[in-house]
Amino acid sequence: MGDVDIPAGVSEQLCDINLEIRTFLEKFANFRQTNVVDSVLCQNLCQLVEEIESYMDSNPEEIPSPMLSDVNIDFKKNHLEQVVFCNKCQVKIANRVHKIRKHLTSEKHISGQIKGERDHATKQVKLPKKMAAFVRSNFSEYLTGTAATADALKQIPAYDAIRNSLTRALKNIYPNMKVHFFGSRMNGLGNKDSDLDIFIDIDDKYNTLLGSKQAKQNVQLVQNELQKRTDEWRAFTAILSARTPILRVYNHKHSIDCDISFSSLGECNTLLISYLIGLQPICQQMCLFLKKWFKTSQCPESFSSYMFSLMVIFHLQRQSYLPAVFVLQHCVDPSCIGPWQGNFARLPLAEFNMEKIPQTPENILQQLISFFNFYASVDYANNIICPFTGSLVVRKNFNNMKEVFARYDYYRLNSAEKEELRLGTPICIQDPLEHNHNVAKAITNKALSSFANICRLTAMELKIRQQSENKK
Repeated sequence: MGDVDIPAGVSEQLCDINLEIRTFLEKFANFRQTNVVDSVLCQNLCQLVEEIESYMDSNPEEIPSPMLSDVNIDFKKNHLEQVVFCNKCQVKIANRVHKIRKHLTSEKHISGQIKGERDHATKQVKLPKKMAAFVRSNFSEYLTGTAATADALKQIPAYDAIRNSLTRALKNIYPNMKVHFFGSRMNGLGNKDSDLDIFIDIDDKYNTLLGSKQAKQNVQLVQNELQKRTDEWRAFTAILSARTPILRVYNHKHSIDCDISFSSLGECNTLLISYLIGLQPICQQMCLFLKKWFKTSQCPESFSSYMFSLMVIFHLQRQSYLPAVFVLQHCVDPSCIGPWQGNFARLPLAEFNMEKIPQTPENILQQLISFFNFYASVDYANNIICPFTGSLVVRKNFNNMKEVFARYDYYRLNSAEKEELRLGTPICIQDPLEHNHNVAKAITNKALSSFANICRLTAMELKIRQQSENKK
């Protein structure tokens, strides 16, 4: 494309029309889910196609494009509130075309873009002090003690007391309820500060996946009842906008933060992780290392303990030390929660011709080096980290793998509340049971870049340590 003399005002018009088209495409993508059309819309769409074809047939001259790639236009679930976000400046912009154009041409945006590019190009050259100190420490003793604490937390008297308290408090609204505990306290990855995740099963509906509206109503009902018992339950926070609506509440009598929900998928995930940790106990120590390691980092908190556990499991699957979830589920008749299979076969490693890794300090160190090297260099942009298959899945091929992801395909075609797997994020880690859930969707490019870099630096530190110990 050569130099082109651009008439006055054309750049502004081009920016305006591009923004209007982007907005239309977002709205139309939402509307398409209704799968309806009337005669007026049909006529307008036909006219739009004719105008576009006529314009492109005139062979228009190409000129430099405004920086609209910096802008993300999204709509909230009610499709009424338009949200315009500048990815470069990390700020919301007023949803008016002239305001967006003004922001894109502002000195603040342009200088911010240059600064962002410079910061992105400048990689951290050493680990944060606290992280480096932990990596260089005798963490084998720490992991042994932490694992013993985590195992002891799987069953303590406080849990029975909390179950009885909830049953008494909620018996008037849920006379046939059952209380299930899940999460890190139950799978051997928790500590004394971990939340206690609670699933309330109403009227034996374990295999029913409640709609968002019903789940929110249940959260509010439970909050109303527990607020009558402030001698034991305090600090109520209803998080209704979460993927799974929860009630966050503090049990004063036992000093435990609790997250109450109404989906059994969380417990199914906990049972799966517990089983896989049981097959390869080194998995537990690696996960506990990562929890401590990450707390000493300067990365955003959008990285979760659950995400790290899936990354460790996936890493061991790639080395043929753990079976793919796909294999485990095909060994049993499916028991589904909504569209998702929640059960799996619990077979010994020998059934998969796999061996248990001895939990020696040398093996733990080697597996950690291998883990950090892999996640420092994996091609996140083009692949899905997929514990279901136990291998990387190419993003562009995912929607065509209908035989492997048959339940996801069924969900897309039949579910009333469709939420497809978020493939457009910097990193995609697919939940092994709930296949439309990317557990890493909140992680930004900047956070991922920082994470990959500290993985690289940690691998280097651990390798130096390994070489030093081998010389002894």
